[in-house]
Amino acid sequence: MLYNPRVLARDPLDRLIKRERLFIRLRYGALLLLLGIVALDPRQQTSLTLTLYVVAAGILLNFLAWLLLRIRRLVPMLVLLSAVADSLFLLYYIFTTGGGQSDLWSLVFVLIAATALRYGVWGGLVIALAFGAIHLTTGFVESAIAPTGVYSSAVRTLAYVVMALLVGWVMRYEEQLGRVESEQAQLELQRKQFDIEAFAKLTGTMSANTNYQVTLQQMLDLSLRGLRTREPNDGAIAGMILLFDQSQDETLFVAAHYNLQPPDDTRRSTPIVGAMRGVLRTADPIMLKAARRDPLLCQFNVTQQFPAAVILPLRAGLSLYGVAVFVGGEPLLETFKHRLELMEAYATQAAIAVQNAQLYAQLRAEHDHVVDSEEKVRHEVARDLHDGPVNSVASITMGIDFARTLLHDEPAKAKEELDRLHRLASKTARDMRMTMYRLRPLALESAGLSAALEQYASRLQAEQSQPQIHFSGPNPNQFESRLSSNAATMVFDIAREAVGNAIKHAEAKNIWIVLRVSADWLIASVTDDGKGFDVNAVRSNYAKRGSLGLVNIQERAVLAQGDAEIESAPGKGTTVTARVPLEE
Repeated sequence: MLYNPRVLARDPLDRLIKRERLFIRLRYGALLLLLGIVALDPRQQTSLTLTLYVVAAGILLNFLAWLLLRIRRLVPMLVLLSAVADSLFLLYYIFTTGGGQSDLWSLVFVLIAATALRYGVWGGLVIALAFGAIHLTTGFVESAIAPTGVYSSAVRTLAYVVMALLVGWVMRYEEQLGRVESEQAQLELQRKQFDIEAFAKLTGTMSANTNYQVTLQQMLDLSLRGLRTREPNDGAIAGMILLFDQSQDETLFVAAHYNLQPPDDTRRSTPIVGAMRGVLRTADPIMLKAARRDPLLCQFNVTQQFPAAVILPLRAGLSLYGVAVFVGGEPLLETFKHRLELMEAYATQAAIAVQNAQLYAQLRAEHDHVVDSEEKVRHEVARDLHDGPVNSVASITMGIDFARTLLHDEPAKAKEELDRLHRLASKTARDMRMTMYRLRPLALESAGLSAALEQYASRLQAEQSQPQIHFSGPNPNQFESRLSSNAATMVFDIAREAVGNAIKHAEAKNIWIVLRVSADWLIASVTDDGKGFDVNAVRSNYAKRGSLGLVNIQERAVLAQGDAEIESAPGKGTTVTARVPLEE
């Protein structure tokens, strides 16, 4: 449970202790004042010694009372004893310093005020009436000597009563004010507890599911619940969360809403004007007293029902994902000012939920792409094995059977057939090694990217006379140590894909594989002098084509935190360029 110091400070016993400590300090001053009055009055010189003892005893008892205030269960009894002791002590010195003519009667006002502060108006009246009665009695006794004694005693008694009433009234007002402040502090404490619980609930929802719409709806409900603390009518407030449509960058759609009616709940907007544009440009919240005058918000029918609106940006880091809009009566603006930090925290959590959902979707898409790529590679390997080594092995098997039948009848032809089968077996072995090399060249792991590409070019050239394949690159020591294994694999795959496309489609005479280093980037390019093609036309026709070679090249570059560019035109050859970062 949370404790608020402001609430604890209003505890009656704490107030009593605080006041008693004040009275103890005042009592020190009263004792020293008494000592001064006696010391300066020539008539009291005979009682000065006694006064010194009494003042010393009073100071000692006062200090003891200060110590005993630490024991809370003794405080009520200690306060009562202090009040009684103060009354008796003052009464004793009044009669020892002149009775009805004593200068110490004025200290009765202090005693009445202290008692009224301790016990309220009735406690003050008891002391006022008691000392008033004593003063009247002394006035009657002394009236034979001084006729004005009764009149002055009556006036002083009336002053005592008025003093008790005034201090008691102030005390009662202060207690009422304290109760109001305590209730307000308790409400504030409850609100903060609700905010903490709500925020914990929101973060728990975020961690428990990947559906950002659930989090957005909960954020909206919690925000509206907090804003409705001064507007208990559920129909007096409405809200909606607008997110950017990823397929249309500048379009906002309603992702979550409360108290919205059709067609507001399906409305789409482009924030080119109005308060929403200002929020998205500055990433600061905006409050509107007349929402229906906003050129964009006026499109929502709900703003015709409610005059005020507040707009919060949904921001996570440097990215903006949309806005949260709340509309209601004019009290909404004041409530929002008091709860701005909480509303911004809610909005940030909502933006993080959207960001996480988008990152999860991207991760899922990349995972699916990797699975698809692996499936494509398996199909390519199966096709290459079927078209090449598998057919060759079958042909070798039949050739061996044929050569076996020729051994007895035509040995010369049998020798020729065996020579042919030897050449075919050698070619099959090379094809199988090449297929394995395309999957994962050992040189890439043992010698690095430059050696792997050079070996790849040499093996391709050994298989075919055309096109001529050329490789060039810088000293491997300039970049190999700064190139991650993932980036090296991606660059090799991009080069292999580009070379394969050139061999299959370009009808080129030459293919150049070039590596170069530029600052913190490794740039790999594959260029051919073939017939070229229209890049835009090929990309637009992917839906009808089975191959996605260009897409694969660009996606591999992105996986290595780089980029790829494809330049080509009919009759002008093709250049594929990939850039990947080098580590520091």
